[in-house]
Amino acid sequence: MHAPLRKALARLGCTPRSYKELFKVLDRDDCGKLQAHELSIVRSALTNDRHVFNNILAARAIAAGNKAQMSRLRNNMSRSQQEAELKRKAIDDIQAIQDAALDSIQKKLSTDTACQRQKVFINCA
Repeated sequence: MHAPLRKALARLGCTPRSYKELFKVLDRDDCGKLQAHELSIVRSALTNDRHVFNNILAARAIAAGNKAQMSRLRNNMSRSQQEAELKRKAIDDIQAIQDAALDSIQKKLSTDTACQRQKVFINCA
């Protein structure tokens, strides 16, 4: 960063942790390059009013924080959806095992009942 710009930013009380952070603040459209209109906004803010520039920096910092929080929330939601899908699958698997066990029990009971009826029929005859 050029010394005059660094001095101007220091006079405004801007002390970014790194020049990359400042670049992100100044890159208003997040395209990865500083456009002429972005630099003109900064220049006018630097020459006209310290408060305007501070407001621009604050707004960009808030927007960056919101963007990061939205990204975390999207990741958390995606992870929650994956966990829910795994739980649904586990429940479906358990239900399938239980259904198979119940079918087996029902067949066994039906067979036993049929045998008992035959025994009663034979004994009665």
